[in-house]
Amino acid sequence: MKKQYLFLLLILPFCRGLAHSDYFYNREYGNVKVSILTGFHYEEINKIFILGQLAAKMSVELNYNKPIFLYFRHHYSTDDKPEYFISYGRGKEDRKSIRDEEDWQEHNHLEEDAIVIHQKGGSFDIISTLKLMEYAIKNVPFIKEDQQMLVYERERKYPTFRYRFYSINKKPIQEQLLKEPGNLIAETLQNKVYRPENFSEREFTTCCSYYWQDNKYHIFWRSRHYNNTTNEPEFQETHLLTLDNIYILEEIEHLDYVIFDTRNSFYYTDQHHQKEISQKQTIKNLNDYYWPFKVKRIALDKISLSVTTQIWNTKDKIRTLIYLTEKDELIQDLDRLILNAAE
Repeated sequence: MKKQYLFLLLILPFCRGLAHSDYFYNREYGNVKVSILTGFHYEEINKIFILGQLAAKMSVELNYNKPIFLYFRHHYSTDDKPEYFISYGRGKEDRKSIRDEEDWQEHNHLEEDAIVIHQKGGSFDIISTLKLMEYAIKNVPFIKEDQQMLVYERERKYPTFRYRFYSINKKPIQEQLLKEPGNLIAETLQNKVYRPENFSEREFTTCCSYYWQDNKYHIFWRSRHYNNTTNEPEFQETHLLTLDNIYILEEIEHLDYVIFDTRNSFYYTDQHHQKEISQKQTIKNLNDYYWPFKVKRIALDKISLSVTTQIWNTKDKIRTLIYLTEKDELIQDLDRLILNAAE
């Protein structure tokens, strides 16, 4: 038994604390531009692209053809509650280091004036954004008059930057967020939007993916085969499950996937079980982490999930979990298991 655990330890990938930069992901849909700043390949990227398509449809229904900018700054290392800001202008967002006595680094996201819905947080909510966008379209004069420059500092133990940008008062924003969605939003939610990344109706092969509808994420397997009569490709979707949220969808190797619905829970599926999906696996006692889980197949029936967790004022800790695909079981901490076996 000890030899087995030692072998697993030797072949597992290591999580390393390398230098890292965040990136912007941008797309335009009609008069709507969406942008997300994040550090890794989270599904928040695809969510904001889905939002862009929905927002463009709503904008047409509201007869508004002027620019709209929907911007999300992703706090991916912690699960911060979302914060919302509304302004009109060029998306000003200046930055200043807290540690250094330097001047503000001025920056505009846009080259022309637009309605700006600016969000910060650990997750992104489509309905909240649509409610604020509808409100902003109907209240542009008020926004122009009420907005003021804010200085923002993220609530964390060791913040590194201050930011300044425009926004209206928080009260009308909170009032809109608490309201039930109106008829237009309810109609917009009925649209079926497939995962934008590497997905199209014309070019698609077998894989696991999802579409968004009614504020749910519908996970499915899609397979392709040829019709012997027409000699044309046909596609078939097999529904797996419906989720309230999706955090990461990652192909491990060839047509086997982990689907994280939160920061600490996931499902597993593969091409040999296209009508099945694992039980929900919950990772217990998980501290904050910076890098996403590194997932790797280490045997036909074993997958490793490694992550570097953080506790302030202590050393980072690499934690490795093993998921047994055939048994549908999760070993929570390989290091602890090895120590227990050695005793």
